[in-house]
Amino acid sequence: MFVPEAKESAQLRATLRGHDQGVYSLAISPDGQTLAAGQVLGGEIKLWNLPTCTLRATLQSNLGNSYGLAFAPDGKTLAVGYWTEGKKLSGGIGLWDVASGQQRDFLQHERPRNIVRLVFSPNGRFVAAYERWVEENKKEHQAAISLWDVASRKVETEILGETSGLLAFSPDGRLLARGAYIPDEQTQYRGSEVKLRDLTQAKELPALVVPVRDTRIFALKFSPDGRTLAGSDFQGNVFLWDVTKGTVRATLRQENNRFVWSLAFSPDGKALAVAAGDRPAKDHEPGVINLWDVGAGQLLATLTGHTAQITSVAFTPDGRLLASGSGDKTVRLWDVTSIQVARESK
Repeated sequence: MFVPEAKESAQLRATLRGHDQGVYSLAISPDGQTLAAGQVLGGEIKLWNLPTCTLRATLQSNLGNSYGLAFAPDGKTLAVGYWTEGKKLSGGIGLWDVASGQQRDFLQHERPRNIVRLVFSPNGRFVAAYERWVEENKKEHQAAISLWDVASRKVETEILGETSGLLAFSPDGRLLARGAYIPDEQTQYRGSEVKLRDLTQAKELPALVVPVRDTRIFALKFSPDGRTLAGSDFQGNVFLWDVTKGTVRATLRQENNRFVWSLAFSPDGKALAVAAGDRPAKDHEPGVINLWDVGAGQLLATLTGHTAQITSVAFTPDGRLLASGSGDKTVRLWDVTSIQVARESK
């Protein structure tokens, strides 16, 4: 099999190997000690000790495949969304004890639904999950976002008719942002928007407009202060919305219109990591990570070294390291302190 080469940036500090498939999702615990990395098929999750770069545990189950995972704010629980193929669904949300590596609970509807994406609320009370299923005697897929109360194991709120699995809580937990496709009677699809729900008042707020037609939003992330929402598309655009005004205040365009898979704000909110993949009409190119100065809208650095798509990025809580997961079956750790210092000295 051909493996493309990619020059390793000087900021690369470690490469975590041991996954037998591409790493699709990753998350870092709030204390910065544990990195969870997941692959899609089989739903296997590996827990890595970040300070020592050693494998702590491998979470294996027969629950299905997985796209999404998230740490609870206290770092003690890891939520993993599972889905299965075929007519008989058995998907649900696995809640894993991080210390022991054992599954302690499983949230599932009476008629199981596939879990495509999930996020923990900032207070740790809820898990918001994008779910898909097929009703009995019907062919069309149904979709909804369920707000699961972790303690009671029950759904507190259900939002039906959702069209995209992108989810993001604002840092204060008041807003739930969701990507949505705008339908067209002739083409079935004519663009995207970002819906905002005020959870404290259980009502929808005006949607955020995506300024580019015929594009789809693929990642959403709130800044740490909650004032900015970043969203990316497959044309290389990263939109920065002013949440209060509801307008785009800047668009960060990736070189060669590279597909954007994942976004991560630095803990101080001043930098944004963008996981950029293939250029249009190109396949199996090494991914890159673009680091942007959010306030100035300027590209700070581009990190290279992965040999396949980069599907997930996350900062450590102290902002010194950036982790990235890739289709090349590795997780890489980058020391970004020099980039931060260079930005601050300008």
